[in-house]
Amino acid sequence: MQVTPDPVKTHIFCAVLTYGNDMRPPNSWILGDSSYPLKRWLLTPFIYLANEAQERFNRRHRQIRSAVERCNGVLKTRWRCLMKPMMYQPPRSSRIIAACGALHNFALDHGVGLPHDIEGFVDDNLMVNANFIVDEGNGGRDNEGIRARHNIVQRLFMRQ
Repeated sequence: MQVTPDPVKTHIFCAVLTYGNDMRPPNSWILGDSSYPLKRWLLTPFIYLANEAQERFNRRHRQIRSAVERCNGVLKTRWRCLMKPMMYQPPRSSRIIAACGALHNFALDHGVGLPHDIEGFVDDNLMVNANFIVDEGNGGRDNEGIRARHNIVQRLFMRQ
């Protein structure tokens, strides 16, 4: 059974499919939760764990996604324009998000604190463990994605 992600995620995923190779630095990956299909450039967690290395990969994947989600929550709290979908092409949206990040850092460097309601917002909006699952057992598996994730597990998570 394959579950479709929510409309915002679908919009983002389609934009990455359209612009992905032009926007991503070489040897880089996008982290996705289990609602996304595994691709060469989109790393998702293992659904069925076969060994400890895969478990370590999933743990690290979850930690990184958690940090990214917290960062997104902080930026969305300070810059409310980031709370709704942007109706721009991905290159322009990327520049807007980068500008918000730069202005956030500038504000912190100059003693401008975070909004008072940030703690509740970040906690309430942290969606690290999505409830969506894409069945890894279907016939539409991406062999390049499987190889890419396998190579990362071999290089970084196998104990010598």
